[in-house]
Amino acid sequence: MDYKVILSDLAKRQLDDILFYIYATLDNEVAAARVLEDAENTVQKLAQVGGSLKICEEPELAEYGYRKMHFLSHRYLML
Repeated sequence: MDYKVILSDLAKRQLDDILFYIYATLDNEVAAARVLEDAENTVQKLAQVGGSLKICEEPELAEYGYRKMHFLSHRYLML
């Protein structure tokens, strides 16, 4: 069963900020492209396994049933 993954406006801005920092500040176009690809792959994986992830332990997030998934290849995460 596939789940609908919704990226909030804030999440999109944060991803854009991360990518811009890597691309412009660190001057690393290849790394920025890899993080973007990892984010896209993580969204696809999240759509497949979203319901099997455990509820976040943080009470404020658990209250809304949020689940957490780390990027597949980088040190970022999605709620």
